[in-house]
Order: sequence, then structure tokens, then C-alpha cells
Amino acid sequence: MQRPDQTDCAAHHWGDAVVFSPDGKQVAFMREVAGFNQIFVAAV
Repeated sequence: MQRPDQTDCAAHHWGDAVVFSPDGKQVAFMREVAGFNQIFVAAV
């Protein structure tokens, strides 16, 4: 997964269902990919 640039952010709605792990080391977020909602987890 690549970090979005500003044009990506302007073209897409970001930030649906963003949650942090209790220890603050991971974040989970939802994105639409090919018409399906996908949940991603990333280290912070």
C-alpha cells in the first residue's frame, strides 16, 4: 500500500471508520477497493 498524494485525497473520501489499537501502535481504516469496502491495518 502506498501513501496517497494530495490528488488521491481530493478524489477519494478518506477517513471512514478509522480506529487506533489500545497501545497506539496500529491503526485500522476502511477503503473502497473495486467497489468493495476493505479494512486495512497499518503500523503507526
